[in-house]
Amino acid sequence: MTDRDTKPAVNRRMIVLVMLLSILILEGLFFIWCQTQCVQIGYEMARESETYRSLVAMENNLRVELSRLRSPERIAEIARTQLQLELPDPERMYVLP
Repeated sequence: MTDRDTKPAVNRRMIVLVMLLSILILEGLFFIWCQTQCVQIGYEMARESETYRSLVAMENNLRVELSRLRSPERIAEIARTQLQLELPDPERMYVLP
């Protein structure tokens, strides 16, 4: 074998080796990117879960406040104090059929 015959074989081997290393490096980078995305999605899920919990707590508080605002005692108190309303006398009441 001459020097000319060995150079193309070495060049071919070097090209194949560089291509394999490039593929390996790209695969490693893709794996790292996937792992980073998984971590980011996990953080986002945790944030959204916390937001959901706070919204549920706010909804419960608003339901309690709504029931308090709709209570007959409160409405009667507002009618007496702010609107100066009073219960009518029995002779002024009419029963509708």
